[in-house]
Amino acid sequence: MNQTLRQLLVTILTALVLAVSTNAESSVSPCKVGPNEDRSGFWTWPANARVKVFIVSGDFKAEELPHLLAPLEKWNASGRLTNTGVEFKFVGEVRKPEQCENCLTLKRGAVLDEKQRHVTELHAFSVRSDRIITHASIVIDSRLNDRKSLRSAVAHEIGHSLGLSDCYNCAARSTVMLQLKALNVWNEMEGPTSLDIAQVRQAYNELSVRSLSVVSVDEGEEPIDDDMPLVVPEP
Repeated sequence: MNQTLRQLLVTILTALVLAVSTNAESSVSPCKVGPNEDRSGFWTWPANARVKVFIVSGDFKAEELPHLLAPLEKWNASGRLTNTGVEFKFVGEVRKPEQCENCLTLKRGAVLDEKQRHVTELHAFSVRSDRIITHASIVIDSRLNDRKSLRSAVAHEIGHSLGLSDCYNCAARSTVMLQLKALNVWNEMEGPTSLDIAQVRQAYNELSVRSLSVVSVDEGEEPIDDDMPLVVPEP
């Protein structure tokens, strides 16, 4: 199958996945926006970034691709509400993660730890060491293969790249930042909720009025009280 036909097929299947998932959505449980809930303040893409999305060739099955890409459209659809100006666009397949400016690569890798708490990671790099992402990769463990769970996982990691931290005290189905409860068990979250949108908006409002503190790539991976395994690769 040539590249053009493959991308056309992915586009059609992604549209079908979005249509089905949108029809299946219902109201979410309320959750208070606050410091003990769906917290903001993590790494972020630059405001108004046009993020180019790539998938490492051979890492995923053809039928998995629409489920990887559907969350991009979910987050794009919320863009006018978050005031980030950030937009994600799938470009194509690559042999290895891209390290260009505003580039995001989806790939497989060994992630699952002994406690099975994480099956995905966001690997982010900032050329300016200021927590503004230059390029990043979403790494998905090879043992995560349930298609709906793939959608949840990608949506979750995109949330991290827009400034959100994990949420452990929020009500079920109130935020995409809830962790997957078990491997290949769908948590019914595949895109941002009103809570996520509010917190992303807050993160980018803060970004617009102050400079984020400079951090060294050799410092800790995540802030206190958050075990989200964001990994900062060596330049």
